[in-house]
Amino acid sequence: MKMRWISAFALMTLVALNVQAGRLAPIQEFSSPTDLPTLADVEACIIGGAAAITGWGMEKKEPGHMVGTLLVRQFKVVVDIKYDTKKYTISYKDSENLEYDGTQIHASYHRWVQNLRAHIDKKILAKKAGGIAGSTVDSSVQPAATAPAAAPAAETPAQQTVEERLQKLQELFEKGLIDENEYKTRKDAILKEI
Repeated sequence: MKMRWISAFALMTLVALNVQAGRLAPIQEFSSPTDLPTLADVEACIIGGAAAITGWGMEKKEPGHMVGTLLVRQFKVVVDIKYDTKKYTISYKDSENLEYDGTQIHASYHRWVQNLRAHIDKKILAKKAGGIAGSTVDSSVQPAATAPAAAPAAETPAQQTVEERLQKLQELFEKGLIDENEYKTRKDAILKEI
């Protein structure tokens, strides 16, 4: 009986350590090409990409350098964004409540920064295709909390593709609006409909 308790305790300890280890990941730097004609075009895409995500704010420090800040519940992420007309790079600068130990950080950091990168990349692609009006940035500061534009009538799940529904679900998870269990449950339900 005593051996069974010791085995159960050892197993629970190993599971707890694996869960904790799975939450941390090595810090990464993210880069993407821009290939836009002017620095103002790149700035507009960075600010526009951040504005598309609740919580991100950008502050222009100097030409070719912005600092982005994300506030999500009790978490704070600060990143340096260095850019020119050929590429931009997002680097870790600071954080709060994300268990940063000098080399590793909570996996949520990577999700949030990857989401920012994806939105910036979308703006860059649209700019290259001529889809963003205006090519200059009037202000050097984009507030972290911006009022959302009036939303179009929501599509019902039947009108959305499976891919659109999964992307929306991923966005809700990355923004911290749903927890991991809710994300997995809804994802499984969507995938079962295929």
